[in-house]
Amino acid sequence: MQRIHRWLGCSVFALMLTACFSQKPPVSTPMDFQWHYTHFVEELLAEGGRVIDYSSPASISTSEGQAYGMWFALLANDPERFQRMLSWANANLAAGGLGDRLPSWLWGQSEPDAAGETQWHVLDENAATDADVWMAYSLLLAAQRWQKPHFAALGKRLSARILEQSSVVVAGQRVLLPGPQGFTHEGYIVVNPSYFSFTLFRGLAELTGDERWQQVYASSVEILQQVARLPGASIPDWLALDMNLQIASPELLQERHQQLTAAGDYDAIRAYLWLSWEKQWYSATPPLEAFLGPYHFAARHNYPAVEMNPLTGAGSGRGGVGFTAILLPYLQQLSQPQAPLQARLFEDFKQRLLAFEPEEYKGNYYDTMLLMFATSTLGCLAFTQEGVLDLQHKELRDCAI
Repeated sequence: MQRIHRWLGCSVFALMLTACFSQKPPVSTPMDFQWHYTHFVEELLAEGGRVIDYSSPASISTSEGQAYGMWFALLANDPERFQRMLSWANANLAAGGLGDRLPSWLWGQSEPDAAGETQWHVLDENAATDADVWMAYSLLLAAQRWQKPHFAALGKRLSARILEQSSVVVAGQRVLLPGPQGFTHEGYIVVNPSYFSFTLFRGLAELTGDERWQQVYASSVEILQQVARLPGASIPDWLALDMNLQIASPELLQERHQQLTAAGDYDAIRAYLWLSWEKQWYSATPPLEAFLGPYHFAARHNYPAVEMNPLTGAGSGRGGVGFTAILLPYLQQLSQPQAPLQARLFEDFKQRLLAFEPEEYKGNYYDTMLLMFATSTLGCLAFTQEGVLDLQHKELRDCAI
């Protein structure tokens, strides 16, 4: 009898062991961050750490691509690729002096010279402030996640350079400019609302102890509150502000800037994500519900607009997979009286994302970035009340590769 019991016990154990080893790992889908991060690594990240945008004939790389790549490597708990992207940016965009200076925003292949020869080098020395903010923030958090104190020192120095070179005080308020050069004019300045990544401003204030980031946060909120009063209920790519920090009247502007506020597309689409973060974790102002233009267009057409006009509310174009993805957190966080319609639209956009043939957006730089932002937000992201990525949150484990 004892032998029978032993045999039965062993048989049950063997069956359990077989079941355990026969279980397949979960299959990721285009709704999962890891799926897109894997494709990013395979399709857009060179061995040396260069993030490549193949949509340009010059096969460009940008400070934005390097900074976004570092952020996603941080989420994926991928320190080796984080370091490679940082090293490439330092060597090629900052001449080895990142922290002493801001990185140049654009690098690629030059036009052929008289002899028909081209060079690979910096194509524009100006910096892009949104990229610099993401890079500094990612460095400060990478220092904590991987116990790399030199990342913290570099992140603080880069943060200080941003404030010194890419912000100005207007009407007593510190305002973030899109870059150090080309955005201050006689009687007005030009800003890019999609660079107002509010949660990061909170976090940089906490991580660096520099209260100027709180000032940047406050001015960015005030500017978006003005945009919220425009009749089109949407966000422009660019915005001109007079020296009272009010939306500038067209007659004050140079001719090339007079239509700035009339369009929001590839830049502005990101701003709805930053506002959805503020809604999800801070219930902050300006409220997400002040910008219902993209929602109303999507509800009418069952797809996102490529461009919204903040002055009229008109939308145009049929947004692709990246625009579909990046609006998912926005649709999820809206507080709408028509909740059933909102829920239906959210689910419809998820199915729209899944219905795209992955080969169609394979190797597409901007779509891939928007997809990683959206899927990480929906699946594995959490922030503390101070605007710091919550490295202890259980959901962050779901980002890891």
